[in-house]
Amino acid sequence: MTRTAFSATGLVCDYGRGPVLRSVDLSITAGEVVGIVGPSGCGKTTLLKAFAGIVPVRSGDLRVFDESLTRATAHRHVSYVPQSSSVNPAVPMTALDAVMLGLAGRSPRRPTFSRGERRRSFELLERLGVDDVAGRQVAELSGGQLQRVLIARALVTGPDVVLMDEPTSGLDLRRLREVLLLIRDLHRAGTTVVLTTHDLNWVAAQLPRVVFLDGTVVADGRPRDVITPEVLDRVYGAPAKVIHDRRGNVVVLAQLADGTPPSDAATARAARAVTS
Repeated sequence: MTRTAFSATGLVCDYGRGPVLRSVDLSITAGEVVGIVGPSGCGKTTLLKAFAGIVPVRSGDLRVFDESLTRATAHRHVSYVPQSSSVNPAVPMTALDAVMLGLAGRSPRRPTFSRGERRRSFELLERLGVDDVAGRQVAELSGGQLQRVLIARALVTGPDVVLMDEPTSGLDLRRLREVLLLIRDLHRAGTTVVLTTHDLNWVAAQLPRVVFLDGTVVADGRPRDVITPEVLDRVYGAPAKVIHDRRGNVVVLAQLADGTPPSDAATARAARAVTS
């Protein structure tokens, strides 16, 4: 039987300075992988924080697995991976300690942790390719290393839903591939994954569903159906060329403000990239 992981109806959220999200209607099925895209300030992070029970709902209805979403229900089902830039690196803790911190609200051994919990935390660091920094202070980590530590912290509880805010930011190609494989494994295990990103081409190539957000939902569906010049112009206010190949792959190329199209060479390179 299909379950709904998140259901938002008429969702409005703000920080006391006017609504950031307004009349958001969105339903995400359990086990889906969904990408949220849109310009800076469009409400992507706010939507994830609302799903995580961090940002209060001003009006509307928000549910997680058919329960009203509160801090308690979010804590039961959801793990949130913030942007690495939002983390204070001055807090004195090792990378392994940071991962185990994800267990703080659930471990019967808190404030200490069992050998099994330590082992599971280390195995997640190993899976993400950062086991070599387990004993290093968080302040000493690069942005990419810290990002993967935060992902490990979110996964250590075995959540039903993982929310990732810009999880691929600052990663090189090798580490990006590791995160992609992790998302694939989570999907195969039935975990719901909702992530934000600014990389439209990454979304088009890797994710089955994309939601364009600009304070409210502007478009929602398969990348080849909703990544269109009209949607991009409406959401970003910038002209773009969208290339489709016969297999349904999509690539987005920015155009100059005067409407000058990308060069033939750039178009050819993009076409080869989506068919390779």
